[in-house]
Amino acid sequence: MTLTKRLDTHFAVCAAAATGAAMFGGEKSQAAIVYSGVVNLQIANNINGLYLNMVTGQTSTNGFAGEDINPYFGGTNMWMAPAFGNAAVTTDGTSAQNMPSGTPVGPSSLFAAGAYPTMGNFLAGQPGLFGIRFMRESDTTLHYGWLRIVKTTGGNGTVVDYAYEDTANAQILAGATGVPGPGSLALLAVGALGARGRRRR
Repeated sequence: MTLTKRLDTHFAVCAAAATGAAMFGGEKSQAAIVYSGVVNLQIANNINGLYLNMVTGQTSTNGFAGEDINPYFGGTNMWMAPAFGNAAVTTDGTSAQNMPSGTPVGPSSLFAAGAYPTMGNFLAGQPGLFGIRFMRESDTTLHYGWLRIVKTTGGNGTVVDYAYEDTANAQILAGATGVPGPGSLALLAVGALGARGRRRR
């Protein structure tokens, strides 16, 4: 096979791989971030609320072994109660804090292990981010993650999505999913096809 044919074959494979990634890669997480995808889990308007295991995705309206977080309503305020092992949520000492996207969540963050109201800078009806520290049951290692919730006043709340860092004791940025946007993958595919075209010319 001549060099030109080998290069053409190489560019064709690159283009196909990039196109395939653009079509199917959005559902897979990259690096060490484990992302739930959009789940829209309902938080019942009662003191049980929602129980969630960050690793398995298991949920319940009653407590279960291995739960990591328990958002629930008490009166008209939503509360966060980390549930298992060393679980805790980011806080300013008085409430679970809505943090800007990209805020580091890790060993240097301020956490509290009790039940904290999502008051302060959480706005009713708007998505907010907060960090979580929890112990993964399978290997008893400490991990950091985030949840995006919609708080309401006197109605059902929602856990929109969540993620955690699979590497023990490693920080994660609030809102980070590890999934590249479809635009970047599409550009990769176009770039590979363009390079193939230039080679032929």
